[in-house]
Amino acid sequence: MEGEPPVAALAIAGIILSSASFVDGEFHVLQKLGVDAKASGWVDTSMAVAGAICSFGAGLASAGGAAVNTASVIGRAASLASGVTSMAQGAATVEAGRAQSECDEAGADEVQAVATSADSLRFMQVVISETESSDDASKQIMATIGVTKGIQDSTVVAAAMAVRG
Repeated sequence: MEGEPPVAALAIAGIILSSASFVDGEFHVLQKLGVDAKASGWVDTSMAVAGAICSFGAGLASAGGAAVNTASVIGRAASLASGVTSMAQGAATVEAGRAQSECDEAGADEVQAVATSADSLRFMQVVISETESSDDASKQIMATIGVTKGIQDSTVVAAAMAVRG
């Protein structure tokens, strides 16, 4: 009984380190927390190696003890592995939810951009139409001024001829 806690601790540490290495390798948790990709890779490798060493040490230590102690450690380790698996599944579910949320936001942003673009296009069409109307009105005014100037010139010539007599 005296050797049981260190064996259990070694087995549990091995499972935790191996699981953590696996979870980070799959979901890149350390990188999402701001750790450099290269450093994250080294941490993953170190955790995997340390987990293997702990598991090997637990196996050697339990070989010297009774089979009952080994079965107890294995049972505890299996429970812990189940918990770690549930935790990894929860992390995957959270990540899937986050990805879906980002996708939904991108879709909403796209719809907003299309609506803004359509509004801008309508505004430009109104400005162009009003500019064309203003240009047409200016042309009409210029034509009216030209006709009026012609009438004025004709009137001046007629008045000058009448005065000369």
